[in-house]
Amino acid sequence: MLVNDDKQRQFHEIVHLIKNVQNNVFVSINVEMINLYWNVGQYISVQLSNATWGDKTVDQLADFIQRKYPEIKGFNRRGLYRMKQFFETYSSAKFVSLAMAQIQGANNQNDEFVSSPMTQIKADDIWKTILAKISWTHHLTIISRTKTDEEREFYLNHRGLQCLVAFELKAEKFKPEHLGQLKPNCLTKTTKIT
Repeated sequence: MLVNDDKQRQFHEIVHLIKNVQNNVFVSINVEMINLYWNVGQYISVQLSNATWGDKTVDQLADFIQRKYPEIKGFNRRGLYRMKQFFETYSSAKFVSLAMAQIQGANNQNDEFVSSPMTQIKADDIWKTILAKISWTHHLTIISRTKTDEEREFYLNHRGLQCLVAFELKAEKFKPEHLGQLKPNCLTKTTKIT
């Protein structure tokens, strides 16, 4: 069936609306998941540092989730320790703590995450920080391949430069001076970091 040019333009507008909403949904899911990983990591970190939990408790938690809730994926021992590492890596970083303080000052409150009547910790939401704007895969790459807060902050601030992150982090090089030398077509390619 042939469609005239005006209708084709209208159809393209509808497709554009659909694609925008699909992208917004993806971004929203990523923000929620990153925030969840932050809060789970914080919870585990606090429990371990207060000696409320031992290392085996994390294994027990992973087994509990896998046994009782097999549909929940990514919360095995390795995943839980990555969440803990994510929280511990960024919670002390000056550039993240400044953003968190600004958000908390604006909200003038913290939500409480209640695990039991005996244990309460405050959960910090990172929805409005730069951390929530980056995929979990990129976070894992940045955390595993960088050594300083300066390096992490650089890659977080240049999250759109996936090719730079992919090539430099895979090569274990941190060279902010390369930023000005990037070719424009490099910025438009999507490079999956593995």
